[in-house]
Order: sequence, then structure tokens, then C-alpha cells
Amino acid sequence: ALFDRFNLDECIAGNWNWRALTIARFALTRPESAPTTIQLWGGPRLGKRHIARSLARQWGRSGMRVLVMAGPAFASLAARARRDGVQPAEFQRRFTADFDAVIFESLDSLTEVQGGETWVRLIEGLLEARRRVVVTSRRPLASFDRPISELEGVFRHGPVIELRCPRRPDRRTILAAFCRKHRVRVSAASIFHASTAAWRTVAELEGAVVRLAQLRGAGFALTQEDAVKVLG
Repeated sequence: ALFDRFNLDECIAGNWNWRALTIARFALTRPESAPTTIQLWGGPRLGKRHIARSLARQWGRSGMRVLVMAGPAFASLAARARRDGVQPAEFQRRFTADFDAVIFESLDSLTEVQGGETWVRLIEGLLEARRRVVVTSRRPLASFDRPISELEGVFRHGPVIELRCPRRPDRRTILAAFCRKHRVRVSAASIFHASTAAWRTVAELEGAVVRLAQLRGAGFALTQEDAVKVLG
């Protein structure tokens, strides 16, 4: 129930995310043939977490045991295990025995806290046990410091997918879909104007419409003047 709001069908497909969505759907429909590792990387709020948690939701519904954990939470867990005297091999065994798939979010935080070495050993153990591993981060593994960068060769056997900022045609698609969802009547000219602004993420583009809808209520008409003032 925790991830019920994450659904691949609600993702708007475009040039910035079509490959990630294709791989995710393949992992759901053909799990026996899908790669065991997936890395999704790119700037903030481009849909990495939504895709990863959609996988967790569907895998969980199919009976798989799935763990979703962010970098800071993993670092805390690893530190507690060390304090309790849990040996690395036992720490690794617990994960591989208890879960069929593990999704690590916000891997970047492991470069700022302890836990990188433990994480690398754990990933190696999960993959040896043929568990599924999905990682999200703001940059590819090769750009991390050691020991995390050592796993680049392992993850290279699966898809390493960059999610990029949507271009203008995709921005128009996103904005039009979001206006329909929030019952905002908007002209094609207003959508075109909004799509030319320097939006960096999908969330910023959608957020502008949400804020405007909250200010004036759902079902209002968005004029060209409104678009200039509020959307950019």
C-alpha cells in the first residue's frame, strides 16, 4: 500500500525517459529474461524514483520480497551492524536470504557517509545469489570514488540509463497532460509559451500548473497572460 501511487502507466513517455520505461516494463512482463541490474541516473526530479518504486510495487504484488532503501538509511544500518559485531558475511547473508529484489535510492549520499565498502560487498553478494538490484543516483557509477566505482563493470552487464531534462516537444506533452489531469482549460498558445521556459525537471513544469490551480481553483481558464506571469 505504501507505493500504490507509483505506477508506470501514469508516467508520460518522451525522449527523456522512454528507454527507462521500456526496460522497466520488460522487467515486469518478462522477469525471467530481464537483466538483474538496472541503474537509473540523472538530475533531480526526473522520474528515477517513480520508475524504481513502480517496479517495487509490481514486484511486491507478484509475490517477490522487495526492499527499498535510501543511501542514508543503508549507511545507518551498516553502522549499527558494525557496532553490534555483525560480521560482513552475516550482514550480506541476511539481505540475500530475506529479499528477492533490492532497490537502492539516492546512492550519491554514500559518498558522504560511511557504508560504501559494505554496500559494494552487499551488491556483489546479491548478484551472486541472482537477486535483482536497481540503483538510482544523480551520476553514473564510474564517476563515484572507490570502492563504489569498482562496481561499474558489474552494472555494465545491465542497462545504465540516463534520464535527461525534457526538450520542448516533450514539455508540451507533459504540460498538456497535467492540465487535463487538473481540469485546467489551457490554449495551445499558452502551452507553447510555457514549454519554451528553461525548465530543468518534469516536476518544475508540473509544479507550476499545480501552484496556479491551487491559487485559482480547478477548472479555471489559463490565458496567455497567466502563462507569462506564472509559468515563465
